[in-house]
Amino acid sequence: MAATADRVITAVAPHIPSLPAPLQPPAQHLLTRLQTVLHGECSVDPTTAQWGERPAGTKGTFRMASLRDPEATFRTHGPHQSTFGYNAAIIATPTRIRSMVAATGSTPDADTLARALTQQVERGDPPPTYLIADQAFGWGQPRTQALAVTNGTTQVVAEVPTSGGRDHSRFGPADFRVRDQDTRCICPAGVQTERRYRAKTGDGVLFRFLASQCHGCAVWDACRAPGTKPRAHRTVFIATHYATLRMATTFNTSPEGQRLLANRWWIEPTIAWVVRYAGGRRSRRVGQAAAQYQLWQAGAVINLRRWLRRMTTGHGHS
Repeated sequence: MAATADRVITAVAPHIPSLPAPLQPPAQHLLTRLQTVLHGECSVDPTTAQWGERPAGTKGTFRMASLRDPEATFRTHGPHQSTFGYNAAIIATPTRIRSMVAATGSTPDADTLARALTQQVERGDPPPTYLIADQAFGWGQPRTQALAVTNGTTQVVAEVPTSGGRDHSRFGPADFRVRDQDTRCICPAGVQTERRYRAKTGDGVLFRFLASQCHGCAVWDACRAPGTKPRAHRTVFIATHYATLRMATTFNTSPEGQRLLANRWWIEPTIAWVVRYAGGRRSRRVGQAAAQYQLWQAGAVINLRRWLRRMTTGHGHS
């Protein structure tokens, strides 16, 4: 089946430009879907040219599961639960919803932030100075994307996720310091190294401390795993957004950061209203565009209700 699909793609693709203009977009759309399924579910052995199913855990992140709604995908909630459909993201103030995004289900939460902020920027609305979010948005990439989309205006305020391996009783990347444009790394004991390598997996670099540098270190047990050989080196992974995360950690511990983090709950009543009373749990139409339109309708209803409440109570500020 996979080999047949590959032959169809190879045979049809060159002829799409020669089709009548109205037929080109739908033909290309179907061909793209077929390519997505083929390369997300299967791979070809370069030595035998035989197609086979990809092992679990290596399949594509965008996996079609419905011919009726090919844009919907599965969203994982823990190891034993998944939901088929779309991933909704909301940006709101205590009084109104500012933007709403309906991304396909397999889209990570962190990837929806830039899209939601882009909605505000494209409308000409001033972006927020601070955007309070949960820990899923606390990684360096969504923080950097938020600054890029808003021309440096919006700072994401979220808890910084724990990183650095599973054993958090030992020193991790957050305990090391990088200097000179990430060319020099300093360990908790003050030892420095400039031995750096581009990581093959992950977005960042690896710094290496030789065993000779660590010999006799007073914090050996806090830095090395039990049973580590005396001649083994110590490698530390420093992510590309390391500096951004360091600044975020510092801000989170400040009085202003603590105050803002304590206000994270403000969004919860809005989310609950969208889900329970505005039909935000289930899409009524097929396709991502329909899901996006339905979400906007729900947001409009909520904003109108809140506006009426402010008008009737005399609290007309935004």
